[in-house]
Amino acid sequence: MSFAEAGFERAAVQKFAPFGLEIEFDLTHPLDEAGQRAFRNLFYREKPLVFRNQKLDEEAQIRVLGYLGRVLGARGEYREISSDGNLGAGPLCYHSDLSFTDEPFKVLSLYALEVLEGGSWTSFADGIAALRALPEELRRKVEALDAVAGISATQTHRAIA
Repeated sequence: MSFAEAGFERAAVQKFAPFGLEIEFDLTHPLDEAGQRAFRNLFYREKPLVFRNQKLDEEAQIRVLGYLGRVLGARGEYREISSDGNLGAGPLCYHSDLSFTDEPFKVLSLYALEVLEGGSWTSFADGIAALRALPEELRRKVEALDAVAGISATQTHRAIA
């Protein structure tokens, strides 16, 4: 099924500021090659894409992510975040998921099982746009630098050595 056949052109699309789209579109139906290409092009042009009120099982979410490239990880190897208070009552400080990997992930997918109005949110930053906006002299200076990602011991359940 292509985006056109699935009614994508008639889907309600809302632009986020400063970037991204919210799209009213049912992702449960597989897309054909043309639909997958359109999905991929839209993602890389507009990222992030938000599709609310989906009913996807794990296989369907992997299928949708597969439109964007190879999906890493084995079944059940995904993290869950709960709004049960374990993360605190306010937003987490800025972080980049899995920034410690040798190569950054190209795509991150969030699938909310339950969204609490006023209590569930995620913010995004466009690092590519930020890099492009840097003055050339500053960009040359930071290109030679390395970044260190760290987490407070009070924010992790990992054993501290």
